[in-house]
Amino acid sequence: MVQTSVCLALVCCACWAQQPGIASITARDVFTEFEAMGSPLAEIARELDVVVTPRPFGRSGLSEACMALAVPTLQASFALSAVQTSAISLITPRVRYRFVPMDGYVMGLGARLDWMLIRGFENTVGFSADVCASMRIAEWTLAMGLDNAIALAAGRGPMLRMGLARVVDSADVMMDLVLRWDRPASLRLAVNVPLAEGLQTRMALASGPITIAWSVRCRVSQTAEMTFDIRHVDPLGMHTALTIALHLP
Repeated sequence: MVQTSVCLALVCCACWAQQPGIASITARDVFTEFEAMGSPLAEIARELDVVVTPRPFGRSGLSEACMALAVPTLQASFALSAVQTSAISLITPRVRYRFVPMDGYVMGLGARLDWMLIRGFENTVGFSADVCASMRIAEWTLAMGLDNAIALAAGRGPMLRMGLARVVDSADVMMDLVLRWDRPASLRLAVNVPLAEGLQTRMALASGPITIAWSVRCRVSQTAEMTFDIRHVDPLGMHTALTIALHLP
């Protein structure tokens, strides 16, 4: 029974980990610092994020708590997430670094360490590093990133992401092409729309696996913002997350 639960948890985690970042590689629709861990090109603001993911895909044992801290003076940010079940503990520290070599060009680096402790089994440690770059021309942003450029973990191979974004009126429209080492190519389409001051929404549709996503970010005070994200990933089911972002002095 324990082995079955462990296998189920590992399968769900592996499926989720192999998905592209929540936001576009162009980083034009990044809502939180924790999302920026998957899109290192996003600007770094001094903030602390607390993320809660209850019962992802209907599995209470995979509920997750995360924290992310951004330090603009270092042009770097740090994050720590944890998943705890009766049979498995997964601790994942992350870091990203962003720099601007010249006007209109941005480069980003990201790294993560996955430390998995499994009751009755040998503990495992995995490491991966990502690299990406973008170029902005008028209303257009072109970006390319190689996830898992360095990967020291079983079953985790390189994933190439190419993104194109354009400003249309007040909205950002994005298209990402994702090429995985072990799966067919997939496409992600997204739009980021400001609804009012301190309120914006993001809608996205992706293939491989088919994913429909909707997010909303709202300002709740002068120093805090709240982001709610809901996605349906076929065939896993529903995934929701709530993020509280605190802007630090």
